[in-house]
Amino acid sequence: MAKRMERMPKFGMGVLKDQLRYLISECGKHEGTVLATLGSIMDPFLHWPASIIKHQAHEHGLLTHTLQVAEHVKELAVNYYVDKPLAIAGALLHDIGKVDEYIFVRGRRPTLRSRNGQLIGHVTMGHARAMSFTDDTELLHIILSHHGRQEWGSPKEPQTREAWLVHLCDMISSRVGGDPDRPNSEVRT
Repeated sequence: MAKRMERMPKFGMGVLKDQLRYLISECGKHEGTVLATLGSIMDPFLHWPASIIKHQAHEHGLLTHTLQVAEHVKELAVNYYVDKPLAIAGALLHDIGKVDEYIFVRGRRPTLRSRNGQLIGHVTMGHARAMSFTDDTELLHIILSHHGRQEWGSPKEPQTREAWLVHLCDMISSRVGGDPDRPNSEVRT
């Protein structure tokens, strides 16, 4: 029997939803794409974990991880020559394939990957889902390249500033901003 999940978001769901709405409003011409894409998976997106054991492996983990990445991107984008709305949109969509990757029952720790999750993976599934709503190559590239290296699961390595920024902010959230109870010895480098 799966262990019950205990970790909850630092802030209430209302605050997290408000933060999500605000970040979506910062996506400029990509706002409609982000709304449509997330709208197609909103319930699982709000509740799914970000991983099985690596980081934010709790209910609402995908939402909290995505918000962390998008907030980091928003703050750092002003210091670099990047398309800030594109980078925020990419941050919000980078892990959307995770709703198809895991078998998850609310209130329980995720323990299994779906068959598609095992064979295809969330990066490729997220790219396919986003393609239903946009043909913006640079936005799609962010989703495909957010793991940074092929050996880490990215079909493509980052080729744009925006893709690099999302990749690096994803690394920060998954390695540093994850679960405080996880010992440093378990942090993947």
